[in-house]
Amino acid sequence: MTSKLLDRPELSAVRGPTVRHRPVGVHSNVGADEARRFLESVGIWLDPWQLAEVTDSIAEARDGSWASFEVCEIVPRQNGKGDVLEARELLGLFLLGERLIIHTAHEFKTANEAFLRLVAKIEACSALKAEVKSIRYANGEQGVELLDGARIKYAARTGGAGRGFAGADLVVYDEAYSLTAEQVAASLPTLSTSRNPQVWYTSSAGKGDSTLLWSLRKRALRAAATGECEDRLQYSEWTAERVSWNVEKGRVESRPLTEAQVSDRQLWASANPTAGERISWQYLEAEFASMPADQFCRERLGVFDPEPADEAAAKLPAGEWAATRCSLDEARVAADRRPLVVWFDVDLDGRSGSVGVATGTLNDAYVELVKFGPGVGWLAGDVVTLVGRVSPSVVVFNAAGPALAQAEAVRVELARLGQNVDVRGLTTSEYRAACEGFLAEVVEGRLSRPEGQPQFDMAGEKAGERRLGEGWAWDRREATVPISPLVGATCGRFLLPLAVDQQVDVAASVW
Repeated sequence: MTSKLLDRPELSAVRGPTVRHRPVGVHSNVGADEARRFLESVGIWLDPWQLAEVTDSIAEARDGSWASFEVCEIVPRQNGKGDVLEARELLGLFLLGERLIIHTAHEFKTANEAFLRLVAKIEACSALKAEVKSIRYANGEQGVELLDGARIKYAARTGGAGRGFAGADLVVYDEAYSLTAEQVAASLPTLSTSRNPQVWYTSSAGKGDSTLLWSLRKRALRAAATGECEDRLQYSEWTAERVSWNVEKGRVESRPLTEAQVSDRQLWASANPTAGERISWQYLEAEFASMPADQFCRERLGVFDPEPADEAAAKLPAGEWAATRCSLDEARVAADRRPLVVWFDVDLDGRSGSVGVATGTLNDAYVELVKFGPGVGWLAGDVVTLVGRVSPSVVVFNAAGPALAQAEAVRVELARLGQNVDVRGLTTSEYRAACEGFLAEVVEGRLSRPEGQPQFDMAGEKAGERRLGEGWAWDRREATVPISPLVGATCGRFLLPLAVDQQVDVAASVW
């Protein structure tokens, strides 16, 4: 490529993220100054943009919990996102009272490098070092434990990474461009018992198959375009991409960069908050000269790869699906309503499964994903445990799908434990009606589900339709992500009554 470089820009004007979203529920950020003073006292001096990322993440809601449950930071490589994570993790261990932090990365070498960097910071400060009980360097066991029992553990992501841990307060997904729903399922439930949980996603620009990263990006762009803020999402993206949310079409739109724009230093600086400082202009020019244009755009200018073309065929309108999320306080109230239905579903080839509940009525249903996990060996046991806990009126599944293979195991386990509850499989015609009813409730704004369930988010964002007789159903065969949370919830809602005091056999109205 031939460079047509402009004069060096005024960098002070281009340090903030290109795409920025902060949660609507921030009540105070009184801990920001204390956090800055602590970090400086242990020898950590952050750039202003880095400090803002850290301190914004510990802003509080009115009830004292973090205003942000999810924090996403997308910035090209070598700009200092590792420093941001170190700062947040040190705050969690030594200042915020977090008991367990789990740091994951796509590759072992990245997780291990993050571990060694944190250890170096601790060992360089006598005050921090004095609080350490042990440091484990063995492969697969990397971590630090303090004298008071607080711990941070590092791991490469696998289908089982995070299993065996309970009570985590902070989970970090570095290299989130490679993060899958199955990997989230293995680790995110460790936050479920925390009184104040938080999850971080950090990454360079997403690829076409970065489904979870694309989901977060869409939520932030949609909020910016519509003014409808996400309740508990902090999102920051540094990019030269000209990207926006088309409200009318309900999708992301991006205009390709021209050759002149790709060589524009002002755009280089807009995508790289440390351009000319941590990353020298000479190095950036060398990258520009040696990389193909598309690679330079993704790796250095923060331009996402396009989503696959079939992503545009999602059945649920994006804005209406996003609007179904409710706060955790609202979810707790809705989950206690009666009647209550337990549902389960299985993805193709038994790769993953989902278990959840539906409460309320057909006209104001609440649906919740209780567990999503890889494989199906766990499913029957978890269904029975959930039945024992919530005493549902019925357990339901789609008898025309892969869940049928697990139904007998559920029935046997329920009978063995003396749980007298009907396990009901929807017929093809019932399932078709259930899909159509679920869509209508989403579009009309009468269905609700809890925030903080990325597998459920993605299932609704991606699922398309297939023809089924005179109607349609969720298209499991062409799905690019597991859609068992959506299929299961669809079945669960279908068996709710028309009204709380009117137990109606909804199947009787199905042709």
